[in-house]
Amino acid sequence: MTDKNRMRDDTNELNVLKGYLKDADMEALVLEQSKTFELPTLVQPLPNDSKDRARVFTMNFVPLEKEDVEYTRFLQIHCELPFTMADGREIETLRILNMVNQVMAVGSFTLQGDKLSYRYVFGSPIDAVLDEGVFMETMFMMAFMLDLAQDPIESVAAGEATAADAFVAVSPDED
Repeated sequence: MTDKNRMRDDTNELNVLKGYLKDADMEALVLEQSKTFELPTLVQPLPNDSKDRARVFTMNFVPLEKEDVEYTRFLQIHCELPFTMADGREIETLRILNMVNQVMAVGSFTLQGDKLSYRYVFGSPIDAVLDEGVFMETMFMMAFMLDLAQDPIESVAAGEATAADAFVAVSPDED
């Protein structure tokens, strides 16, 4: 399959996923491949966070050669968190990310430089469109996990709390 055909297929499937989101009364927009976007990208605005900051999920298919993967397509879902890490907070921020990632049902939080993000890669059969129910449950679960963990992560990244103290808000009850 040529790169142009793969991009067309990716755009078509992203439009199907956009339809799933629209059916659930959620906004979504597919951005075609361009100079600005290397890959066709589905953008889903999320509700503002607890500090009224905008957030979005961006989704695109990981471009892999057919020789590398014969049966699976990988949809990357990504959200850059609306804050950065304060100077000198790297070790403690990495500590809270590690603790949080151990209890996340879906996705993981990452740190690159001073930017934090939430990411999940969804594997699906190469010859089938993602199932609507599975896709929507995953999106709802990702939004829930993001809301659950974002404020505790930010408090550590800002230097307002230790990882151990902040983790209490995320960790499952042991009772």
